[in-house]
Amino acid sequence: MNEHLTATDLERYLDDALNADEQARVTRHLAECARCRARAANAQRVEAALRALPRATAPRDLATLITTAIEWRTTQDQARRSRAPLIAAATLFSILLLLWFGFSMIVTLEDNNAVDFFFWIASHPEIVQTHFVESLSALFELLPISEMFLTLFALFTVAVLAQQWLDSVHPQAIFAPDKS
Repeated sequence: MNEHLTATDLERYLDDALNADEQARVTRHLAECARCRARAANAQRVEAALRALPRATAPRDLATLITTAIEWRTTQDQARRSRAPLIAAATLFSILLLLWFGFSMIVTLEDNNAVDFFFWIASHPEIVQTHFVESLSALFELLPISEMFLTLFALFTVAVLAQQWLDSVHPQAIFAPDKS
């Protein structure tokens, strides 16, 4: 035989789980193939070593611990699912606020001629270099600082709420806190 035995073949052979034809095929292969014989011998040694290990007994309250963990997880999943619509609505409203504040900021930039000032500064860098403090002061006077902060705050809120919504719809593995 040219093909080596699979791990499943070896496992079933060692567990005497093969039918007569499969048993004969594997036995013939092991007689011819040193590599598979070595793998089978190694698997038998590992199995013997595992059988020699002392068996641990399960705690008496294992069923209670498992049931408590399942109940805790179920409660967490239900709470998470019940928050999803509220988080989605809050995310939607935050997106609307972000759009409103962003539009307000753009309108204010246009009203204050800040865009023209930016282009003017870009085309005259020598003025900014010689009158840096005055240029910076003029820039701050033209910028809609409150609208910018509100827009950034709305953007941050959208990001946080969107993450919360994603976590409630597609949770990562949540483990019960260790109560010991």
